[in-house]
Amino acid sequence: SDLAFDRSDGWANYPKGMFLLMKAAGHQIVHGADILYYGNIPHGAGLSSSASIELATGVLLKGLYGLQTDTISMVKLGQKVENEYIGVGSGIMDQFAIGMGKKDHAILLDCQTLHYTYAPFVLKEHDVIIINTNKQRTLAGSKYNERRAQCEEALRDLQQELPIASLGEMTAEAFEAHQHLIRDEINRKRARYAVYENARTLKALEKLRGDDLAGFGKLMNESHMSLRDDYEVTGLELDTIVQVAWEQDGVLGARM
Repeated sequence: SDLAFDRSDGWANYPKGMFLLMKAAGHQIVHGADILYYGNIPHGAGLSSSASIELATGVLLKGLYGLQTDTISMVKLGQKVENEYIGVGSGIMDQFAIGMGKKDHAILLDCQTLHYTYAPFVLKEHDVIIINTNKQRTLAGSKYNERRAQCEEALRDLQQELPIASLGEMTAEAFEAHQHLIRDEINRKRARYAVYENARTLKALEKLRGDDLAGFGKLMNESHMSLRDDYEVTGLELDTIVQVAWEQDGVLGARM
């Protein structure tokens, strides 16, 4: 049947994209299938519901048609569905988290190389609470592509003098010393978020390995402030929920 992207098909485009790209990758899919999807990730809440459908479809296709593939390959294909089929310039983090997530562990992922490390994430008397603002958003219509373009522009400015392939290669110190190269003030803020968030992520791994949950929570708070002020992607509802969470006894940290 017709596997071309059709906006009116809504979320069904994600499985269609996986079927199409699996076939394009040379996998033998010789007949259709009736599939019932069940999931408890809220749709449009920024929790990777689309990646979960892509990866569930990949696992299903592998089993149904006896395909020779592994999880990392399906993760890459899921990102390709987003980028080339749906038209969102998203990275690979969502698919990787869905495909490679492991109980009681966090993942440190280098999105350039896909090198990854598991970190212990055992909370004892604390819980992770995920709060849905119920403010709907869709990735294709969101600021994602715009922010990505702004960061790429900032990177090009920095590359006039620096031999870097990505903002993630910069330390915070190097950014402070060279940020004047970024001509547009807005792009400078976007790049600041990317560089400092990367540094916070590396620090977060140290905090988890050292069982320093309070330190980890502080990094979460700093992350939210940078998302709010430098990257400007939070919004009234998210900022309100995070602010209220910060004021509760026993909360170690909160972020978008």
